[in-house]
Amino acid sequence: MKQTLFHIFSTVGVVLALTLAGCATEKNEEAMPDPTAKMSPAARERMEQREEDALKKQSMSQDEVENKMSPYRYVVSTELHSIFGQLVKQSTLAKHIHGRGVTLLAPTDKAMDAMGDWKLLTRQAYRAELDEFVGHHVLPFNLSYEKFKAKDSHECLAGQILPVDVRGGITINDARVRSGDVVTSNGTVLALDDVVMIPSFLR
Repeated sequence: MKQTLFHIFSTVGVVLALTLAGCATEKNEEAMPDPTAKMSPAARERMEQREEDALKKQSMSQDEVENKMSPYRYVVSTELHSIFGQLVKQSTLAKHIHGRGVTLLAPTDKAMDAMGDWKLLTRQAYRAELDEFVGHHVLPFNLSYEKFKAKDSHECLAGQILPVDVRGGITINDARVRSGDVVTSNGTVLALDDVVMIPSFLR
């Protein structure tokens, strides 16, 4: 009998303790009001927009960090150089550009379209011409924009000496170089408004 009463009182005590804990939790929840409850619909919308913008900015920052891992990664993932990036990706020089400190002279899509039927370079029959074309746009050393324009010429990966002219704007082999550079962890990208060379079968 004593044991039965003990069990009953013990059970009642546990139930009472759980009930009191639940009440305390409810009071705590009531003590923490929803900060958006008293907001107007317009204010709530502005707050949600700010949160969305912050997430977009964070995502863009992550993309920028990934793009800047190498000149190769940058040109194959940037809309401004999407055509040249495609050719770089298909060339046998892709690994060299991705893995070593180079200066990549990257023509814009507009410059590539002005060159002619660049898609021919993606064909297997023109693989050597593709490598030659890409090689003319790679300097096998890492140069900032300032150091690049400070010299009269640079030797490209294809073995040709490309003259640099600073009169009336910066050019290399008559291709206009945009001011500034994109610095990556192991190389630099300089944007061009023209191509450095046009393959002979497209002239």
